[in-house]
Amino acid sequence: MKTADLVALFWIGTALGVLSCLIHRAWVTSAHSLLLVFAAAWLALVVYAIKRWRRALRRRRIGFLRPNPPSVTE
Repeated sequence: MKTADLVALFWIGTALGVLSCLIHRAWVTSAHSLLLVFAAAWLALVVYAIKRWRRALRRRRIGFLRPNPPSVTE
């Protein structure tokens, strides 16, 4: 996923949370539910970033273990 996709998912989740607050008219708990939506969206972004970072590290390690290809002059 690209960063733009993640940002779009974040705002879609936020909009759904706000919409659910408006539908239920729970103004007292709307701040809490909105906070939960924001927290869940940010947690998803952090988990995705960590997974992507670990995958990149793994690729670099595998790249170091591969033997060098023979040069053209040999």
